[in-house]
Amino acid sequence: MVTHSLHRLFSVHAASVLERQLRLGTLIGDQHQWTFDMASGRLQFNEQHSFPVQLLGSESEESNTWLWAWANAA
Repeated sequence: MVTHSLHRLFSVHAASVLERQLRLGTLIGDQHQWTFDMASGRLQFNEQHSFPVQLLGSESEESNTWLWAWANAA
């Protein structure tokens, strides 16, 4: 069943994702500045830590919409 498979995948990967999120929080701290360079695909925190990222999409607070990265022609 699709629901069972999704639940299993969530169970397998949720702890790993939470651990990574907590480690990143420890690394950058509570007070941090960040910048993102769309051309290079790099996210930088506190002008010290830089990470390659892949965007899934973008959200517009103005129009309250979501656009998948693959659908963005710009």
